[in-house]
Amino acid sequence: MGFTVRDFNDLIRLLDRHPEWVEALRQRLLTQELLTSPRTLRRVSTRVGRVERAVEDLKATVQDLAQSVQDLTQSVAALLQAQQQRDEAFAAFRAEVDGRFAGLAEAQRRHYEEFAAFRVEVDRRFAELAEAQRRTEESLHRLSESFTAHRQEFLEYRAETDRRFAELAEAQRRHYEEFAAHRQEFLEHRQEFLDLRREFQEHRQEFLEYRAETDRRFAELAEAQRRHYEEFAAHRQEFLEYRVETDRRFAELAEAQRRTEESLAAHRAETERRFAELAEAQRRHYEEFAAHRQEFLEYRAETERRFAELAETVRILTRRVGDLDGLVRGWIHEDRYRTRSRRYRRLVRDPHILSPEEREAFLRQMEMAGRLTSEEAAELEEADVLVRGRSRATGGEVFLVVEVSATVDTDDVERAVERAEMLRRAEPGVEVIPVVAGPAIHPQAAQAARAQGVWWLTDSRPYAPHELPTEHKPS
Repeated sequence: MGFTVRDFNDLIRLLDRHPEWVEALRQRLLTQELLTSPRTLRRVSTRVGRVERAVEDLKATVQDLAQSVQDLTQSVAALLQAQQQRDEAFAAFRAEVDGRFAGLAEAQRRHYEEFAAFRVEVDRRFAELAEAQRRTEESLHRLSESFTAHRQEFLEYRAETDRRFAELAEAQRRHYEEFAAHRQEFLEHRQEFLDLRREFQEHRQEFLEYRAETDRRFAELAEAQRRHYEEFAAHRQEFLEYRVETDRRFAELAEAQRRTEESLAAHRAETERRFAELAEAQRRHYEEFAAHRQEFLEYRAETERRFAELAETVRILTRRVGDLDGLVRGWIHEDRYRTRSRRYRRLVRDPHILSPEEREAFLRQMEMAGRLTSEEAAELEEADVLVRGRSRATGGEVFLVVEVSATVDTDDVERAVERAEMLRRAEPGVEVIPVVAGPAIHPQAAQAARAQGVWWLTDSRPYAPHELPTEHKPS
């Protein structure tokens, strides 16, 4: 008997009167995958909503960052323009300073030329003075030689006079001796005394004459000495006059030198004043430049700090986007491997993915039987996928403990091995296979999977542990 529209309407009315029959009818009409699809869709919808909100937050953050970058670009442009203006002002000031230095150098050159000419004149006058000094020294030398000759002649004459005085004294002595003898003889013989007196008178007359001659010669010598002293005094007066003239010319030269030094001092003072003004202007400029440079350095430090904060923010956002991307990709892959049992048909026969309710009931039964601890049950509860099927080799019951990731790493391999070992201890007679699933696997994870007997499941095919391509790298 066929099922008619009336029967369908009757069924609808019965279901309206008995709402509890709706769930039983759904269980009979729908497959297990269709029954779990609304719950899965709700989880996926919730996760997608969170992802959309995260993306909106990320979009707002990126817009803020773009505005900050635009403001920072404008600030840097203004700073570059101000720096260009300062460079132009500094170039103008430097050109002015170079011009003033050139003028100062020209004045200094003229001053040095005037000083060189004056120095040549002074050297010429010094040469003339030296020549006059040389002639004066030659005249003094000749006068000294003449004086030395006159003095030598005077000394010789005095020596001759002394010698003659000595002879006269000797003769006087002999005369006195003879007189004594004569006196003795006079006392003895008066006649002889008278004769001796006469002879003495004669000798005395001779002595007086000799003394007159000596006085005359002494007078002549004194006259010659006087004439020599007069000539020497004349020469000395000439020398004193020449020395006065020389002193006067030296005084004039010293006065000219003093005026030159005063002029040089005035020029030096003017030069030092202008240098001081230039140094002061240069110091003020350097202070202004240092202040501007300090301001620029502070602004650059602030800019670099803001750029560093911006880079750190971008890095954090990039990491968050990467985490979100990995998380979304992981959710997508988990959803694929949780809802599509045909992916496991190459591993086991008749694969059946345990739903959350079935997994919870299965683990509770194992825990109540004492085969699993509460910690082990909680750990297995966290497994991405549990699949029950039959072995292709023996036909016996097989469990697959699956860890799903967009890029399989060593942590996924370790978790699959540990959770498979827990389930193997709980079901000693059942084969338990650890499986990692994902489109890519890290080379170190592939090595760990080969060493620990873990299968790798991709969209295209499963890889046994010995078949794992170690050159596969994360995408």
